Amino acid sequence: MDSNDDLTFVAPHRRDEVRRRIRHIKEFIAAPGRAAAERHAASLNLNYVQFYRLVKVWRAAGRPEALAGAGRSWSRSGPLSEEHRGLLDEIAALMLNATATGIARQAIQEARRRGLAPPSQVTAKKYITSILQKTTPATGLLKGIDIVIEHAAVDLPVTCGCAVPTMPVATLTIEVNGPDGARIIGVALSCGNPDASAVARSLMGALDRSVSHGIAPPDVLLDGQQPQAITGFAPRLLVDENLAGPWALLLNTIAAAGIERSGRGRDDNRSRHFLGRLLPRKPGGIWFHPIKAYRKPSDRPAKLRAKSVSMSCSEALRFLNERLAPSEPTITVLSRLSPEAITLLIERLQKIEAQP
Repeated sequence: MDSNDDLTFVAPHRRDEVRRRIRHIKEFIAAPGRAAAERHAASLNLNYVQFYRLVKVWRAAGRPEALAGAGRSWSRSGPLSEEHRGLLDEIAALMLNATATGIARQAIQEARRRGLAPPSQVTAKKYITSILQKTTPATGLLKGIDIVIEHAAVDLPVTCGCAVPTMPVATLTIEVNGPDGARIIGVALSCGNPDASAVARSLMGALDRSVSHGIAPPDVLLDGQQPQAITGFAPRLLVDENLAGPWALLLNTIAAAGIERSGRGRDDNRSRHFLGRLLPRKPGGIWFHPIKAYRKPSDRPAKLRAKSVSMSCSEALRFLNERLAPSEPTITVLSRLSPEAITLLIERLQKIEAQP
């Protein structure tokens, strides 16, 4: 088993068995086939259908605790003591760029190290999520950042040219410091992996919803005033580095519009899921999976409930916009760009979108 496979959330008495199951699953993935499935299943005292289910769960989740037989007693909810709250606050303050799950895992390990009964994982994650939404914009990698471009597979069944419905990938433009906290202001959707074109489409959606200087309708005026363009204003944007497509043109476009860019490597995404730190667990009632954004479409299958049908990509995008983004033009951080900068940005983003 890979040393990176974290067994924190696997019941202690089941860890040896889960390690064994993971080893057989990985060997099968490296050399698949019906005969191999039956051989591995027999070694685990399972039938081949049960083994295929284990493989499917592992490919979808990649977490030891998701496997059948992990003894997930840790998932039961329970109250947090003051001691638990203090521990969670302490670990969250040290792990500025980690996810709620990562912080919960570390807190459980630290509780055991100190001889304390570990907190409930479910309750701990809820508590951590609530404090992250308040503290994240002012700490860690997001300190001073105005806009984040985040990518995540969306738990919607979409027809993407695969044999089975697939989770599409959403590219979200998130305003870090909105009037009521972080909010999504731009959405793009694609069947493939994140690329420069998806970022351009998401940013254009955000610009479409951002009221520009001098054209605000009366019902969105700020204290009765038009949003003011600020000369030299340079919002800071955080985006993944070296996306496919016209990446260099995207960088030049962002710089020409007076937007300062901060980059992050794609390999660092596992520890920097800002979507889960800034927004509720299910924005708009929809599950998002940042860890799956760069997987192949065939490796992010979607669940299709009984008597339901898959959606087209355009239908899914319309659904996401209705659930997530402002329905009417509003004042955002992009409203503070000059009209000239906004015009330039839109013209160049349209060219990027048009490129294959």
